[in-house]
Amino acid sequence: MPLKDLWTTQTNVEVVAISGTVRVEIHSRTPVLAILLEIVGLGWFVWAALRGWHEMTLVNQVIAVPVLLSGAIGVAYLITRSELIEFDQQSLTIRRNILGWEYTSRYPVDGCSELAWCVQDEESKFGLECKSGWRKVKFARNASEEQAREILALLQHELPDVAQKMGRMPGVDREHLTKLGLS
Repeated sequence: MPLKDLWTTQTNVEVVAISGTVRVEIHSRTPVLAILLEIVGLGWFVWAALRGWHEMTLVNQVIAVPVLLSGAIGVAYLITRSELIEFDQQSLTIRRNILGWEYTSRYPVDGCSELAWCVQDEESKFGLECKSGWRKVKFARNASEEQAREILALLQHELPDVAQKMGRMPGVDREHLTKLGLS
């Protein structure tokens, strides 16, 4: 196992086309070493807080409790996150499962444009983005460029009308585009 795999999040992307729907399941697996370091750091903080709890001022006690809770929630988040993306003729549906809670966002295909893969950097870990109205929607968290292109290729193959609608640039009229007929 290469050393970089101890720190890098591994992402499993499953892309399937089923009866007029392109379905993408993304499961991100945080490396065990990163989770262990998070748990050790949280454990040390708990130990230090409990050891000196009686000598702490009320303000420090009030601050320590949310820090401990957010640390525990952070560890659980690293373990339990997943994303389900569905493209169909009417909508783009993004379901994010975090800590057992599902958050669903639905965007009409007719209102979406500029669907493209994202260049990932330290600030953004999303594989795809599009615009819904004036809002930029980012999804496919931790998907690589190759995985994002695979999603776009399957979308173009299985739902070409949806891919064309979502890939268009706003304000560009299709009648002014010239097909070159290159293969």
